[in-house]
Amino acid sequence: IAFEEKALSLMSRNYSIRHFIHHSDSEKVSYDNKLCQVYLVCPAEVTSSGHFNSKKTKMNIFRLPKLLHACVTFCCCQGLTVSLFAQQQKVDTARIYSIPEVTVAEAYHTREVRAMAPTQVFSKEELKSLNVLQVSDAVKHFAGVTVKDYGGIGGLKTVSLRSLGAEHTAVGYDGITISDCQTGQIDIGRFSLDNVDRLSLSNGQSDNIFQPARFFASAGILNIQTLTPQFKDNRRTNLSASFKTGSWGLVNPSLLIEQKLNRKWVLSANGEWMSADGHYPFTLHYGENNDLSSREKRKNTEVKNLRAEAGLFGNFSDTEQWRLKAYYYQSSRGLPNATTYYYDYSSQHLWDKNVFVQSQYKKEFNRQWVFQTSAKWNWSYQRYLDPDYKGSEGKTENSYYQQEYYLSASALYRVLSNLSFSLSTDGSINRLNANLKDFAYPTRYSWLTAFRSEEHTSELQSPRTIS
Repeated sequence: IAFEEKALSLMSRNYSIRHFIHHSDSEKVSYDNKLCQVYLVCPAEVTSSGHFNSKKTKMNIFRLPKLLHACVTFCCCQGLTVSLFAQQQKVDTARIYSIPEVTVAEAYHTREVRAMAPTQVFSKEELKSLNVLQVSDAVKHFAGVTVKDYGGIGGLKTVSLRSLGAEHTAVGYDGITISDCQTGQIDIGRFSLDNVDRLSLSNGQSDNIFQPARFFASAGILNIQTLTPQFKDNRRTNLSASFKTGSWGLVNPSLLIEQKLNRKWVLSANGEWMSADGHYPFTLHYGENNDLSSREKRKNTEVKNLRAEAGLFGNFSDTEQWRLKAYYYQSSRGLPNATTYYYDYSSQHLWDKNVFVQSQYKKEFNRQWVFQTSAKWNWSYQRYLDPDYKGSEGKTENSYYQQEYYLSASALYRVLSNLSFSLSTDGSINRLNANLKDFAYPTRYSWLTAFRSEEHTSELQSPRTIS
């Protein structure tokens, strides 16, 4: 009976199958649906190993061609009937069908978190979704940072990590650190987001071992990466303009031009103007019980900023690039006072100017050796005025000038695919001048060197730094 059911199953298929079942060394059963003949073997005794004992078996052979033809015809008719019935049945669209739960399982990936120091990154698209104007506004969205704002719209804005102070957080612009030898703090409110392509923050030593030595001497790194010109559809010129306006007299136009000179050289220029009066309203309460109050406006909070940048990009090959950037910034800001005993008058003012030119060259000789060098010249000016100072001169006016000459070189050597070494050395000269009496006029010479190795596997990453 079992062999008969197997034969019927094979006969219901549309292709020829010849199947042999060996039950002994000399005997077999054959099914051939072309001949429509089935030979069944009915054993009388089966051994413990599952083979037929042919010596003690008496076989009966039956031919069943008509029976098999009838079975095949019956199955075909049944299949055709079911198919026609399914086509005629309509789907009830008003009915709610219950879908069973589906579980999707995948191996847990740890490559994203394989880092020694927490690193947070904002791309250009993510920065646009934040709806912020300045870098200082975007940094506030990073976790674990402290952004200090000193006085209104035009106040100094600094960033610090792990409560170590802003002087321990390095701020990089296109991979080159920005310095201020007067205060040691960088005002990140002067950088706009219109020309920023990537904003990254490393809490601690970065996993990137191929960087200037100054970065290794800091407790945290905030790196501002500007846009690199890209041309699509064989275009040679990119032009982008924007205009923003808002409350308290905010006006912010900007313009970006990118020009492709030839196959290797690209030129870009970017400019921005921002002004605001900052006269936002507030409620001033009188008395201890707040029984009286008045609506006032913040005074001496006007801000005017101008920023201009020009960049020259040389892409000689996939392994050799050169970049030159010139930056200019000036600002005029009012410094509001705190309202004390209903007195909110303020006339203090601050002017800033900053110019720097920086260059960066990178060359990859082969898979093992990579070399890069950077150079920078920085000049800044700051003027502070208090016309209502009650002194012999009737005012306070201070001016500060500082210059910096900076040079850096780094080499990377890849011993294996998971083992690398880097050597970075930086040298800088800083000078500070002022119009103050008996000023010290300091000059500082700095030389930093860092040697770092990094070994990583699929489960462990172990960088080591010697400074």
